[in-house]
Amino acid sequence: ISSSYSGDDINNYSITDQSSTGADITKASPTISGLSAQSKYLDESYTLEGIPSISGLSINYSSSDSNIASVDSSTGAVSILTTGTSTITASIAATSNYNAATASYILTISTRPASSGSPSQVAADSAIRTTASSASGTNSSNSSNGTTNVGSDSYAGSSINNSAQVVSFSAKVVVLRPEQTPKAEGVYEFNNEESKLDDIANDSEGFQKLGEIIGITEYSIEIKADDLYNYTLEVRDGGILIKPANQKSLLFAENYRTKVIDTAMEEVQKNFGIPSFQIRTIVLDFYKRYTQAN
Repeated sequence: ISSSYSGDDINNYSITDQSSTGADITKASPTISGLSAQSKYLDESYTLEGIPSISGLSINYSSSDSNIASVDSSTGAVSILTTGTSTITASIAATSNYNAATASYILTISTRPASSGSPSQVAADSAIRTTASSASGTNSSNSSNGTTNVGSDSYAGSSINNSAQVVSFSAKVVVLRPEQTPKAEGVYEFNNEESKLDDIANDSEGFQKLGEIIGITEYSIEIKADDLYNYTLEVRDGGILIKPANQKSLLFAENYRTKVIDTAMEEVQKNFGIPSFQIRTIVLDFYKRYTQAN
């Protein structure tokens, strides 16, 4: 940077020049936020737009498999064509002033269970808790009771053991309690081989009603020798229902919900072969009052 001077009265001043100064100007590196894994039914379409970190930059969208889902390159509107998975990518092109940027998410598409009803339908207590004996065609798992050996009291950052078979998905977590209206208290998400359970402060959309029972099994979580927590697992169209076997198991589920759900999802994969993305509602049945003696 060099300086120069001019003007009619320039001779009236004493001006001392400074040494020239140089500056290196590098390209800015934008990022894209606002994208997350999506689980949708075949009859759903939606729009999910990325947000550029530098205002005014345009984002282009593409689908890894346009036979499964196509996406509007300008708006991010997704049209679902068939079941399967596709990666939706958002891109910012490089210019003379900005570096290129990309972000993506996984879209998983399944067929809506015929008996599940609308995703926004709030199920009544009696509708969720249909007994196995009253449903026709109920199948119990032929495998022996599953026991997961934990060996630790800490479950933060839990992961599903058979993650190679699981795609990204999310499901509402509904809790049944005595003398309370059933409601969603959290969202269980699995992505990139990690699971997490986020709280819901106010679930205005409700949750999807569970359908017919597909099968029933039992599983246990072992913390250490002779320290077991036991649960009955009902697998239904559109979701699962977990029932603690006793007061001790109920209290464990209250404190370590993610671990209890992780283990249930492993049982679903192992005994029933149902894709995880078809699980849209997870019900924790704390309805029964247990005595401490149990």
